[in-house]
Parts: sequence; structure tokens; C-alpha cells
Amino acid sequence: GPKTTPVPKEPISGPVSELVNLGPDIPTDILLRLEEVLQKNTQAFGLDSRLGHVNAKVSIPLRPGTMPTSLPMYGASPAKCEVI
Repeated sequence: GPKTTPVPKEPISGPVSELVNLGPDIPTDILLRLEEVLQKNTQAFGLDSRLGHVNAKVSIPLRPGTMPTSLPMYGASPAKCEVI
């Protein structure tokens, strides 16, 4: 369903390339291009308690003959929550 969490108005707390763990093994030439892509697509990442957002329509293929399932939220015990 649609995302119902309000989007914070404040900007993210720092450069996205510092907030996302890129790892130490990325070569410098690739790292620079990757940081550029991250900066262009900052809204796609869930940062600072925000949900990520991408303007794209996708379809999820189902097995032939099945219908999409829509169920209400349900509670779970603490032990089950650990497994989930």
C-alpha cells in the first residue's frame, strides 16, 4: 500500500556518501562516480528516519491463477518478533 509516514522537512544530516556505508574496498575512480550517483539519488535512500522514495511503477509477477493478498497488521510475541 501507499507510504503513510510523513516526510520530514529538514534536510538529511550530512552527505549521503557518508551516511551510507560504502565499504573500504571500492577503488577511488569508482568511488567518485558512486558518490555522484548517490548524491543525485538521495531521495531513494531511507536516511535519518525517512523512507526512501523512487518515482517508478513496478509490477510484481504472481503465479498464474493467484490473487494478490491484502491482510491487516497482526501482533506477534517478542519471541516471534525476533524471528520475523
